[in-house]
Amino acid sequence: MAGKTKFERKVFKDLIRDAIYEAIINEELEPGDRIVEMEWAERFSASQAPVREAIRDLEARGIVVSIPFKGSFVREMTDRQIEDVHEVRAGLETVALNQAMDKATEKQIRELHHYLEDMFEAAKNENEKSFFESDIKFHEQIIDMADTTDLKKLWNMCNIRLWTAVCTKRSSKELQALAEFHVPVYEALVNKDHENTYKTMREHFQNVSRYK
Repeated sequence: MAGKTKFERKVFKDLIRDAIYEAIINEELEPGDRIVEMEWAERFSASQAPVREAIRDLEARGIVVSIPFKGSFVREMTDRQIEDVHEVRAGLETVALNQAMDKATEKQIRELHHYLEDMFEAAKNENEKSFFESDIKFHEQIIDMADTTDLKKLWNMCNIRLWTAVCTKRSSKELQALAEFHVPVYEALVNKDHENTYKTMREHFQNVSRYK
C-alpha cells in the first residue's frame, strides 16, 4: 500500500508540474504570479505534497523561484536570460546540424521543410500558438536527425517550449520575419554547408533574440 501511495504521488507530481508549466506558457500564470499550492491541489483532487514536489522540479529548472515565508512565484524572464539560453542552444544545435547534414534521410528533410511551411502558414494566419509549436518541431527535428541521445537530453534541459513561447510573444517582429529567420538553417542543412554551420545557427538565434 505504501508503494502504491508513493507511485500515485509521483504521477500526480508529474501531471501537476506539466500543468503548471503549460499554464506559464499559455500566460494563465505570468512572471511574478504566485503559485498557490492549495489551488493546484484542488484542481487535481490531490494533497499539497505532490504540488510541492512539482514546484521543486520547476524551481530546479529555473522556471519558478521560491521565497521563504512568501511562497513560490513564476520567475521573471529577462531579455538577457533569453539571450543566454539562445547562446547555449546555438552551440547544441550547431553540433546537431553538422551531424544531421550527414545522417538526415530524404523523408526527415521533407518533414523539416513541412514544419518550415507550417510556420509561414501560421504567420500568414497570425496564429501565434501554431507558429511557436511549428518552431519547436522544426528545431526538434534537427536534434532528432543528429540521432544523439545525450544531445537531445541537453537540448530538453533548455526548457525549449517555455523560452520559445516567451521569445515569440515578446518579439516586436512580425511572425513572417521570425519564420524567414529559419530559412538559412534549412538551406544550410540541404546544402551540407559544414563550414558555416555555427555562423548560420548563431545568426539565427541572434535574430530571433532581438526585440527591436
